[in-house]
Amino acid sequence: MSGQSERTLSRDNVFITGFSGTGKTTTGHEVARLLGWKFVDTDDVIVESTGMAIEDIFARYGEDEFRRIERETLASVARAHQQVVSTGGGIIMDERNRAVMDDYGVVVLLEARPETLIARLRKQEADEGDDLIARPMLEADDLTERIYSLKAQRQFNYTRAHWTVHTDFLSPTQAAEEVIRGFNMVRASLPPGALAAPSTGEGRGEGE
Repeated sequence: MSGQSERTLSRDNVFITGFSGTGKTTTGHEVARLLGWKFVDTDDVIVESTGMAIEDIFARYGEDEFRRIERETLASVARAHQQVVSTGGGIIMDERNRAVMDDYGVVVLLEARPETLIARLRKQEADEGDDLIARPMLEADDLTERIYSLKAQRQFNYTRAHWTVHTDFLSPTQAAEEVIRGFNMVRASLPPGALAAPSTGEGRGEGE
């Protein structure tokens, strides 16, 4: 059996993707708790490995360098087993990232309405202050327009996720239970290579 076949058959990671404010970190922690698995946030791994905040990497080295670091981080993280991996909102836009996630797990998209995202991001801003990773996006002149624009750019690739959970009216535990339900259903039936088709558009955006 080839290495890729072994990875495809195991698929024992959950990769959580979605826009900032959909609840990736909170839901991811709850999924990990319910499954008894390890929780990993790719942004946290990047901060730890580089010694720099995400927004500082963008400001100092540009988005292309951040995306390279992000891609290498995902490839490294994905090789472990029984993890719940919260990914950056733009990570699914890169075909290479989609291929990695498709090989090593099930990809679950968290969705929420723009008004929900704005409310959650504003609350996060108030709670976290200068530690907020999403600050560059929050500094946009028109946050609503920025969210609609970025979501439109990314939506085609977001819909390639194996399972989608709308979190607007769900508690973290309810959202986590839906993620696990999707993971169990998809893992048994998903053919190889379902996620890693060519991307449409760049879907690039700071701080996400």
